[in-house]
Formats: sequence, C-alpha cells, structure tokens
Amino acid sequence: MDLINKIKQNTIIFAGYGYHEKTINVTEKIKAGYKAGKREFKAGNDIAGDPLVGRRKSLYIVWTENGTTKSGNVEEGDGRGIILPNNLLIAD
Repeated sequence: MDLINKIKQNTIIFAGYGYHEKTINVTEKIKAGYKAGKREFKAGNDIAGDPLVGRRKSLYIVWTENGTTKSGNVEEGDGRGIILPNNLLIAD
C-alpha cells in the first residue's frame, strides 16, 4: 500500500525507537502489540533492544485518524506512554 492510501485510512504509518541516527524501525512490533489489544506504548529497550548504550532513547509513532496525520513521542524512563485510538485498522 502506498503512502497516499495509508494517509486516507486510520492506521499506523511508522514507529521508531532510538536516538538520532541510531533509530530502529519498530513499526511492525507496534502494530503487533496494537492487534493484540495494547493501546499504550512506552519507550524502553524491551521494544527492540538497546540501539545506543548510554543514551536516553525515544519512541515515536506516526498514525492517521480520520484523514489527519498525528504523532506521539515519549522518552525512555519518563513513565508516560503514547496512547493510540481504538479505531485504527491494522492489515494482516
């Protein structure tokens, strides 16, 4: 599916975890968690290991909802999570 069609749907477009140039694409892991019923995602090495030891990493997620692109960003250890809406479609 191309980016234009993704933007028209309620779906997760991209998720990354890391620090600047040491960011790992975790889109499929976030989608899998969402499909399993998880709606809040926190930054932590349990997502994809530690891409850069000694640095505080961030998790960011980009999704579309009702035709609007939205995003969330949280840092490792801050206790907050990105809460995704209940109406996202995740293709198999």
